[in-house]
Amino acid sequence: MSDHSLASDLSSVQTAEGLAGCIRSLLSRHGNLSLRELESWGIAYNRPMPRTSLGEARSGARPPSRQLLLNLLAACEVHDDREVSAWLDALDRIHKSKSIQTRQRRLGDLTQPVSANRFFAEQDDLIEISHLIQQAQDEVWL
Repeated sequence: MSDHSLASDLSSVQTAEGLAGCIRSLLSRHGNLSLRELESWGIAYNRPMPRTSLGEARSGARPPSRQLLLNLLAACEVHDDREVSAWLDALDRIHKSKSIQTRQRRLGDLTQPVSANRFFAEQDDLIEISHLIQQAQDEVWL
């Protein structure tokens, strides 16, 4: 895969799976480095790349951390500032997308009816109440 097509793929990345595809393409351009080889390179150059984190990033299970991505790019000899910036921009889009999805999910939870059992108990735990009163520093409201 040429640098140009990889750059265009990176510009459209919105998900961890999309970034994983670009990571796999990058690795294939560099002789299909194994996770063990990448981890060893990271140890040798003091740029840690745990195999588990690399595997999750390569499979799309989870996006890599910023530092892991930078270390991976260094291992694959990606040093051009524009290329590195394109990778980091893709990672930023993924994080923004995930935070929007999380907010939407939380808002969706707020619109669902909630059982009163979440707020009230049929019977109070008097021992717990006693401990709370003893530990109170100013006032107790019941």
